[in-house]
Amino acid sequence: MKHINRFPYLSLALLAAWLIAGTVAILRTDPAPDTSILALALILFTAIISVANLFRFSALAAVVVSLGVYNATFFLLRTITPDLLIALGIANFMIIGTGLLGWISAKQIAQLQQKLEQTDNVIQDLWVKDPILGIMRLPYALQTLKTEVIRSQRYKSGLSLMLIKIANEEDIKKEQGVSAYHDIQSQVCALLSSLLREMDILFGQEDLGIILPETGGESTMVIARRITDTLARKMRIGVHIGVAEFGVDAFDDKELYHAAETALELAVRADKSIITFSQVQHIIVPEIEEG
Repeated sequence: MKHINRFPYLSLALLAAWLIAGTVAILRTDPAPDTSILALALILFTAIISVANLFRFSALAAVVVSLGVYNATFFLLRTITPDLLIALGIANFMIIGTGLLGWISAKQIAQLQQKLEQTDNVIQDLWVKDPILGIMRLPYALQTLKTEVIRSQRYKSGLSLMLIKIANEEDIKKEQGVSAYHDIQSQVCALLSSLLREMDILFGQEDLGIILPETGGESTMVIARRITDTLARKMRIGVHIGVAEFGVDAFDDKELYHAAETALELAVRADKSIITFSQVQHIIVPEIEEG
């Protein structure tokens, strides 16, 4: 990476040296101030336009314009002699060389910017996504959930949240080790990703979660059953799922997450595959009354 970063600086340094050498050469070969100053101004113009790369072929356009202006002015103002032809040739050569070096510098700067953008994207992904599971981290998922709640309110669309825990998690860790459990988690995440729509958001840390925009009611349960059936069939893994629906079980993002969390806790305690928050209310209240 450091090796790549040096190229723009080397190109710009070479361009600066080229401009200095060209200035000296033009002043020595063309003593007339009018054409020599014009040549230097056009060379500087070519350098700026080429490096700035304001549009496609800007370096070529700057070279063509500079050559046209300089040569037309030179032949109008000066009587051509062999000595002046040398000055003319040097100025033309400097303009062309400046355009080429400016184009190279602009290209190297663009490549550096692209590398920096790619690095920024990688860093952003590392912050947003769990590097082991490759899914969104919980803090960013909670921000996304808040955004989806606002969108659901605005457009009167459905929104559901699932929280998922792998069954017998502690037993797996004790028998197979934490590393093996993380491998299982990664496989579960990969399988879940293949089952979800592009708009659905898979997230998690210890437990997993899925934000399901534009989804509610029976559609949510269909997805939940598909998840449990697919994991059982393809991985022989059992899971507990807590489900909550915005607008039915909760009316803001915090309530929605708490409702799904409560449903998941009951699913684990009752050893059930899927529990909705509406079931939590029916199951827990009688138990409290009996106690």
